[in-house]
Amino acid sequence: MNLIEDFHNQLEFDGIWLDMNEPSNFVNGSITGCPQNDLENPPYLPGVDGGALNYHTLCMSAKQFPRHHYYEHNSYALGEAVATSFALTQLRQERSFVISRAGQTFSPAFSGMWTGDVSSTWDDLKQSVRDIMTFNLLGQPMVGADICGFNGNTSKNLCLRWHQLGAFYPFSRNHNTDDAIDQDAVALGIEEPVRSALNIRYALLPYLYTLFFANQQSGLPVVRPSFYEFPELLDSYTVDQQFFWGDSILIIPALEETRSYVKAYIGDQGPWYNFTSLERLPVSGSVVVVGTPLDRIAVFLRGGYIVPTFNVNGAVTTQQLREAGSLSIIVPLNDTQQATGIFYWDDGRSVDPKFSFGHFVASKGALLSHMYSTNYKDNLRIDSVKVFSVDSPVSNVTLNSKPHPFSYDAATKILIVEPKLSVYENITLLWS
Repeated sequence: MNLIEDFHNQLEFDGIWLDMNEPSNFVNGSITGCPQNDLENPPYLPGVDGGALNYHTLCMSAKQFPRHHYYEHNSYALGEAVATSFALTQLRQERSFVISRAGQTFSPAFSGMWTGDVSSTWDDLKQSVRDIMTFNLLGQPMVGADICGFNGNTSKNLCLRWHQLGAFYPFSRNHNTDDAIDQDAVALGIEEPVRSALNIRYALLPYLYTLFFANQQSGLPVVRPSFYEFPELLDSYTVDQQFFWGDSILIIPALEETRSYVKAYIGDQGPWYNFTSLERLPVSGSVVVVGTPLDRIAVFLRGGYIVPTFNVNGAVTTQQLREAGSLSIIVPLNDTQQATGIFYWDDGRSVDPKFSFGHFVASKGALLSHMYSTNYKDNLRIDSVKVFSVDSPVSNVTLNSKPHPFSYDAATKILIVEPKLSVYENITLLWS
């Protein structure tokens, strides 16, 4: 606590990154070696790297409080995360943010994780998709890999594709070793496509925040493999190069160096909509081929699931998005003209926050929003509602029983209404 407070007095910070806390070591055990005893040489030796338990870590005989390291090794990172989270919370009197390289059961309550020192290769780009899905299934939702890789030099196209994928890591960070080429977007001349991907992330932050609330309440993973959404489809169990955010957003990153398309596995449920173009995907079967030129990542909306989004409008920081408070509610109807979704919001900082929670329901010409709790309120407002697959032409719209302006595109079948109402109000939107 004192060390963190002393440093905070010199340079104010609001998060802490814990590294090398497996714990890792540049020698095996210690520079003077380890004792020869049963802790260092147990009757059964697991298939560990280096053929010894102290390989690149501490001596198993090293004394910790209250036991030898042999008994504490797997929980070392958890103890560090608990202590760090507690100290940061006490110091700042707000929610802590801690990222760790290692963890154990219960670690997600105190820290997120990143996947360690990955290499700047296409293989490690692909592996990161499997890693973030696996961590989420194991209960760690706040996870990500080093965008563009850590060890070795990246390339322009690899770094671009990694930024596009990394925009959808729950923990999204570009991290580089000190002896490699610069790999930020500006250094590599890939600002525009990277900005485009990050703007999609920014737009989806209200939905992502709601997913983390659902995870905290029920353990539902934030990032989900396809088989989690389509458990009855056996071929979904081998799909490992795409992932869901919750049940509503499907992300299919481009992971091949020379390929400008992806094959999206969409199961047997739809319809599906392109997030950026808003077009309904022409679908026949469980796989659809989608073009992904270098300036584009495939992000799909799933019919039947309502998604709250920010209107980014050139915002550079997430704080600017919060202060602007402009929401768009995306309503992609399914084939029975229905959709549902939930929304959670708080101040983003308090340890035991006041919050607001509600849900949206759309069905055959109506969209209802109902807030069950409105203990937290800010300036957040619904500036637009976009309803997809409105099959019948619209000539009349009412908002809370009053006629309201709208636009309807008969070609795309998209209805757009601009309520300009607080998200904390109950809303009844009808169209016919």
